[in-house]
Amino acid sequence: MTTQPPPHQPRQFYSKIHGVTHGNRQKIVRKLKIGEVLRLTPERDNPADPNAILITRKNGQQLGYIGRELAGDMMRKFGRGRQYSCIVSDLTGGTPDYPHHGVNILLTEYEAGPSAPPKPRRPFRRLLIFAIVLIVAMLGTCIGLPLIAGIYHIMTSR
Repeated sequence: MTTQPPPHQPRQFYSKIHGVTHGNRQKIVRKLKIGEVLRLTPERDNPADPNAILITRKNGQQLGYIGRELAGDMMRKFGRGRQYSCIVSDLTGGTPDYPHHGVNILLTEYEAGPSAPPKPRRPFRRLLIFAIVLIVAMLGTCIGLPLIAGIYHIMTSR
């Protein structure tokens, strides 16, 4: 038996982006980073599927769509006050045996309201913090601290 979290708590689940081999999307997919935040845009006027949910990068580059069955469920929940955030959880393919790239995503479903949506987990944050501490320990404070300030600026400017 699967239990659902209470309606006010976020629920996370994994899926994949459909349609990543269409047009020039493979070029865009190759530029993605694990942990990158993506946008979900319902397309109620989509002639192929009124439940279609487009997935784009923050700059508007189209990556593909949520699968048809999941999109139908998500659209019903949009109507009942639920919202979703989306991040890249894994990049697949790109090998000689399977040259096309795929994108796995982590979706977070949460209740719409005046508060901001929960921030998605970023997979390698602890590893990054450990690397920064290691850099300071190896290079000393004269070189390490300015380097950390630069890394922090890059991380927070996204």
